[in-house]
Amino acid sequence: MDPRYYSAPVAQRPTKLSNKVVLGGIGLLLLVIFGVMLLAFSGGNNIGDQITRAVFRQQQLITLTDDAKKNIRSAELMRINADANLFLKSDLGTLTSLMASTGVEKVPKDIAAQEVDTTTKPRLEQALSSSRFDDTYKLVLSQKISSQQALLSEIHPKVGDAQAQRSLSEIYNKLESVQKQLANLK
Repeated sequence: MDPRYYSAPVAQRPTKLSNKVVLGGIGLLLLVIFGVMLLAFSGGNNIGDQITRAVFRQQQLITLTDDAKKNIRSAELMRINADANLFLKSDLGTLTSLMASTGVEKVPKDIAAQEVDTTTKPRLEQALSSSRFDDTYKLVLSQKISSQQALLSEIHPKVGDAQAQRSLSEIYNKLESVQKQLANLK
């Protein structure tokens, strides 16, 4: 037997891609691109969900400031808390109207479940029992306001209506005013 018998390359027929395979490949590529775009521009971050989250957070801030009234010792913090409560309540109507304009009348249970805070109340109760309520509350309120401001900043450019953008800016600025007062509080 000739030793070259096993080492000789097998002649291959030239392959010709059919039109069906080429079109299928292009179709698959377009489908993948479309899927990536769909994932990038959706996924729970739509404007309606974000506004609904802002409404829920605003409601939670109102509850926080209402509940804290009876435990605050500092007259200055009490004044800041009262101002914040007033701003929050007056701006809740604006946010609720904005939410309604997206077709949502009330905060859905799934969003409420995702946004609910289970750590603040025990933290404030602990601070109250250790006579550190004012300091802890000041920190908690500042953190909650920062979170709301971040969400409003994210929503602002996505709202197409100029009046709605102005309203969001006003709400943000009021929250910023409370933040500055908290920062200046000794």
